[in-house]
Amino acid sequence: MKTLRVGAIFLIIGISLSLATIMRNRTLSTGVQSHPIGLFGPLLLEPRETIVVLRDVSPEWNLTLSLVNAQDWTPPESFEEADAKALESVSTFKLTGLKKFDTVIFMVDIRGLYYILTTISTGEFTGKTELVVEQRGIANDMWWASLVLLASGIVVVIGDRAKTLRKHNITKH
Repeated sequence: MKTLRVGAIFLIIGISLSLATIMRNRTLSTGVQSHPIGLFGPLLLEPRETIVVLRDVSPEWNLTLSLVNAQDWTPPESFEEADAKALESVSTFKLTGLKKFDTVIFMVDIRGLYYILTTISTGEFTGKTELVVEQRGIANDMWWASLVLLASGIVVVIGDRAKTLRKHNITKH
């Protein structure tokens, strides 16, 4: 009987989590963000499709967009230079050769706080920068957790029912 209760609890939690994940399946947008240099964050990003649009940036070409986990990097005291070598080792995502109005789409693997940086080819931060960050789709980590809980609950309930039926059939004969 305890096993059946555990299975039922797994099923209830799995269903609740999957419903919550589906309800949250909407576009999350930061709107237009502006900064005197190309440093944005920390932003809470989830493991889902992420879209970054470079709306206004100076200079307008040969830009690099980097996504850096806030646990791996802290912004420098002086914003004159974005230590390009330090960013190489901690960048979660990096794309070079961008220009004004480019759109970048990528997946964030792990939920967490991230910085979005725009730099020029010399490793310096860009000047005044405006960008839009959107996240679309289902948060993959919550979706997989709900599926695992649902599957576990189903296996436990079916296993308990099979065990009960086997006992019942043995005592009948």
